[in-house]
Amino acid sequence: MKQPLRVLHLEDSRRDCELIEDLLLKAGIACKTKRVETGADFFDALQNELFDLILADCRLPTFSGLQALEIAQALRPEVPFIFVSGTLGEDKAIESLRHGATDYVLKERLPDLAPAVRRALAEAEERALFRELQQRLRRAGRTEAISTFSNVIARDFNDIATTILEHTSLLKTESHKPERVLEINTTIEHAALKASEIAQQLLAFARKSEGRVAPTDINRYVQDIFPLLRSKAPPTIALCFEPGTDLPKILGDPTQMERILINLLANSVKSMPDGGTITLSTKLVPSTRMPDLLSHLGNDKYVCLQVADTGKGMDEMTREHVFEPFYTTAMEPGRATGLELPAVYGLMQTVYELMQIQNGVVQVESKRGKGTTVSLFFSNSPAA
Repeated sequence: MKQPLRVLHLEDSRRDCELIEDLLLKAGIACKTKRVETGADFFDALQNELFDLILADCRLPTFSGLQALEIAQALRPEVPFIFVSGTLGEDKAIESLRHGATDYVLKERLPDLAPAVRRALAEAEERALFRELQQRLRRAGRTEAISTFSNVIARDFNDIATTILEHTSLLKTESHKPERVLEINTTIEHAALKASEIAQQLLAFARKSEGRVAPTDINRYVQDIFPLLRSKAPPTIALCFEPGTDLPKILGDPTQMERILINLLANSVKSMPDGGTITLSTKLVPSTRMPDLLSHLGNDKYVCLQVADTGKGMDEMTREHVFEPFYTTAMEPGRATGLELPAVYGLMQTVYELMQIQNGVVQVESKRGKGTTVSLFFSNSPAA
């Protein structure tokens, strides 16, 4: 037997709530409805219970439907949200859809509600199936990637271990030569640091690191970390920052952000062996200009952090595989591990999983001989 539809109904009229529940039942849609009237009760319900559908009046004595929509988009963006109101004008209706509402029905046209509910539930099911397919493809892709680069990992760590063992043996025979001891020690130290870097990047790609997102001033953060980034770039690389103006705070984790920028810097440096320019910039991007392949997170605008370089760039085939670990045409000894962009992707996914949001937020644009631009999209902080 099919379970009743779990409905959260923001409505201050008990009579209207019962009328709508009865109307849906007559249309063959059995419901188990929880009626709430205040913002606090609405928030608590979404936090503590599971629902298949949200219905909301537009105006209540102490709360508004648009406020409820904002909360629902933050806590349960996958649940269909339908306005059922007698006061929703055309402008408000368009605004509500732009902010993420699934549909709206006027109370004077309640017979339209049942078809709207069926349509909303069908679309939600399609989105859920699509998300599940994406997750399966991601898991399959990650499994395949892990199997293909495991040999590379083994080879790199074997090379590092061989370097350390060989130079440890040299210490035994040349311990009486201070200059050689210092040279050998430096080589061992570099090998150990490379091993540590590979391990940290693997953890980032595997998304095992923990963190906590918080409102962050992106311009202030980049300015604070800029000296560290400068110290990691060779003298042949010019590094500059072009901050955007009037940017809202973003939801980010400073620890993850540092690792993201360091990985992006390393990726750009690797593409410019003869030197060049790396430009960090920030700007505000309206949702209408978000990349087509990226799912919107329900905001009107997004803060974009870009890292652009004047390096060799990539052809289309390489660009399509940049998030796969160790995807490259040739692994040269002593070069970077190939984990920089996969690590960035993993870290960005970590940030958005901490926010309970499942959307890609990394875009890579590149052409052979024209350099590469990596764009990271962040949601505005609700406190901004």
